[in-house]
Amino acid sequence: MIKSYEEDVKSNKNKKPALNKLTALDEVCRTLKNQHVQRAFLDDLDGCKILGCWLEKLPDGTYPNIMIVKAILSTLNELAIDADDLHDTPNLKKIVKEYASGHTGVQGGV
Repeated sequence: MIKSYEEDVKSNKNKKPALNKLTALDEVCRTLKNQHVQRAFLDDLDGCKILGCWLEKLPDGTYPNIMIVKAILSTLNELAIDADDLHDTPNLKKIVKEYASGHTGVQGGV
């Protein structure tokens, strides 16, 4: 997930399509539905921070593809996230609130 995020940032800075996250999206969502993977993802890999990166604006100020946003927000609902997981990831909380409020340019929020 980190590599896909970094490659999209690089592509966007080079004014090329940022398609790495979109290409990896199905596999990411499928993997994160696995209960055994979820805890390791959240605890060992700082998963909330990674998910926040996937939802944040690209360097040119545009938001990720709507399919990415919807899939990641849906996946967040399925994860067993607790307060400790969110403690060091203020970006995820802020971004989710932004999408929920409709301030992202996504009509009616997500």
